[in-house]
Amino acid sequence: MVEKLLAAAYVKGLFDGEGSVSQSADGRRLRVIRIYNTDKSIIDHAVSCLQILTITSTVFWRQDKRYPHWKPICAVLIQGRRNIVLFCRYINATSPIKREKLRQLRCSYRQVGRYRRYRYHRLKSPLFCHQVVKLYSEGMTMRQVGKKLACTRETISQVLKLKDYPIRHYSPQELGRMGQLAKQHRA
Repeated sequence: MVEKLLAAAYVKGLFDGEGSVSQSADGRRLRVIRIYNTDKSIIDHAVSCLQILTITSTVFWRQDKRYPHWKPICAVLIQGRRNIVLFCRYINATSPIKREKLRQLRCSYRQVGRYRRYRYHRLKSPLFCHQVVKLYSEGMTMRQVGKKLACTRETISQVLKLKDYPIRHYSPQELGRMGQLAKQHRA
């Protein structure tokens, strides 16, 4: 147990100083946690610490062609759902920005396979349907309700159709007026 805590602390310190989190725009193709350094012994120790935490990683060396006089850079890549979830559980980050990026990376795996089932399951939930109708009847737009309840406008319209609630349609002038009121409210 103490060995795992020390390994996690070492990798956390290294990740806070030299690490990065990458994700493609759609959040499905590229999901990588990287740790860079030029010292081979530091990287080797980081890999052994990751192995203690049962996180598999890949190591590669890269020489920057634009600056051949620089030392080669070594990178540790952590990929795959299991490894990223374990990294977030054991290590995480101290920096709030990196912590948020790790959270987004971990959450992107949840949305891929279960999205369709989850969406239809929510439609059957009476509490969710009640919240949608309540917020929409208070004058919120579908977009605002979607942001508040973390769902799509399509889901909201399906709920409203299920409950036979009339859907409001705004003219471009009304939408412009609403946008101006929102800007004034924020200022």
